[in-house]
Amino acid sequence: MDANALLGKRLLVVDDNDPSRDLMKTILTAAGATVDEAANGEQAVAASMKTRYDAALMDIQMPLLDGMEVTALIRAHEAETGAPHTIIIAVTAHAMAEHRQRCLDAGMDAVITKPIDPLGVIDQVSALLAPAE
Repeated sequence: MDANALLGKRLLVVDDNDPSRDLMKTILTAAGATVDEAANGEQAVAASMKTRYDAALMDIQMPLLDGMEVTALIRAHEAETGAPHTIIIAVTAHAMAEHRQRCLDAGMDAVITKPIDPLGVIDQVSALLAPAE
């Protein structure tokens, strides 16, 4: 793992499960990212309206607002305000193709399946954040 793969990137980890959120934060900070956390969808929406994130790693199944609803609110905010596009990565235990497509159709940019592969997470996030050539 490149210890600087995500250096200078600001990420939001959204998950209602404390151990899952802690694991993702540990993985991402080890790669150099600055990571904020949200324990539910309402916290995620509030954080994303206040802070510009390069990417959000979004659990799909959460109380209050699920990941799909949060994504819709973030995308609506971007459209209304002209805010830059935030990369939103679904984090889900559902690996079936139709579930993955639902995430993409909801406005998410990619899907990571659980259980989490730490190196795979770093590779996927850094690839999504790499400047276009």
